[in-house]
Amino acid sequence: MSFDDIENQPALIITNGTFLFSEEERKHLIEGLNKQKIKLFLLEQRGIQNSIFSGIEIILSNPLVNLLIGGILMPTIYDNLKNIIQITFNKVQEGKVWRITSKESTIPNVTLKIQTKKGNIIASLDKEISDEELDLYIKALVQVANNVDDNDDYNFIYRVIEKNSDDSFLILTLNEYLKKHNKINGSL
Repeated sequence: MSFDDIENQPALIITNGTFLFSEEERKHLIEGLNKQKIKLFLLEQRGIQNSIFSGIEIILSNPLVNLLIGGILMPTIYDNLKNIIQITFNKVQEGKVWRITSKESTIPNVTLKIQTKKGNIIASLDKEISDEELDLYIKALVQVANNVDDNDDYNFIYRVIEKNSDDSFLILTLNEYLKKHNKINGSL
């Protein structure tokens, strides 16, 4: 099965997080989502990652995002989806997996990602996140996806959603995000 096949159905894709779950947990998660006609894919990307967002990615497929945009997902299915994302995040924060570079060993970043027709929308999750905050992140991703897909003014490769201190969300281009966090000087 190709990545394109995965993205053409309602799916939750977790990359580089396979080892977070025991065989029994994986089976339970997959069966639970299958009952709700959502596929769960646990993928590993081997090799060197060269990205500020490298780590564990939790990707919501376009068909799944469309269900969220349309409000078609029943509350129990949405809660189950959110629960799986929260479990994944908690396991990473418990130190179940480490990111090792030539300079350091750290707990990897966890990002939520949506791929739209216009580009990728990414939210890098905080080191600690409540159930309510996760709900806000998901709603912000879905709202941005809904706004950009039908708007001809939006053409981008990446947009980054970042939570402000007042709990509102800021939507940045990748260049704006990199400048804000002193990752680059000047312009790209």
